[in-house]
Formats: sequence, structure tokens, C-alpha cells
Amino acid sequence: MGVQTADAIRVPELDVLVFGFRGKDFQAACRILERKGIGAVPCPSFEDLTDRITRVCGPIVIAEEVLDSERITTLLDLLQRQPNWSDFPVVLVSRNERSILGRRLSQWRNITVLERPIHLQTFLS
Repeated sequence: MGVQTADAIRVPELDVLVFGFRGKDFQAACRILERKGIGAVPCPSFEDLTDRITRVCGPIVIAEEVLDSERITTLLDLLQRQPNWSDFPVVLVSRNERSILGRRLSQWRNITVLERPIHLQTFLS
């Protein structure tokens, strides 16, 4: 029986949920995270994302273009229902840093808005 190193141990609760990217952007986001040893969990639908949030989850990366008013309300509601000790970050990838959606979501304590194109080091930090 081999010894597991810290690099080999994966904690699913710390995996990053990825939602809303299309085509190559989606694959690239997951691949970048995986290369750095960060688990990426692609969420094929908003329902899948919200289901995972209601269970234990790690950070979330969302593309802005898939969020409408109803989804924003749902997402904020889920975040507000998290226990006080649960402070997982949400990264909103936007086409415009000053978007109305980005401003609305950035009022939540752990939402960061990143404007496209995203620099690799910024994304990973």
C-alpha cells in the first residue's frame, strides 16, 4: 500500500463548481484549475449548480451571461442561507467589470467580478 502525499489527497468539498461557460471557455476553465491541482466540477445546468450549493461545496465560477434576474435572486438566496462560518467565494466572469449584474452581486461579501479576458494568474488567485 502506497503513501498518499498531500498533493494526491482530494477534498471534494473544496472543488470549484464551474457553470455557464460555453465551448472552449468551459473546457479551458476546468483544465486550468485541474492543472493547478484544483478539482473542477462542471455543472451542466443551473439546477445542478444550485443542488450542489445546497450541499457542501467549494468556490463557484460563473459566466455572467447565463444569469438572469430569477437566477440571480435564487443564487443570492442560497448564499444568504449559508451558515455564518461558510464563506465560500463566488467568481463572476463578466464581459464588463461595471455591469449592473456584477454590481448587484458584488454587494455579497464573497463575490469577485473578473472582466474578460482573464489573465491566468488573476483567475487562479
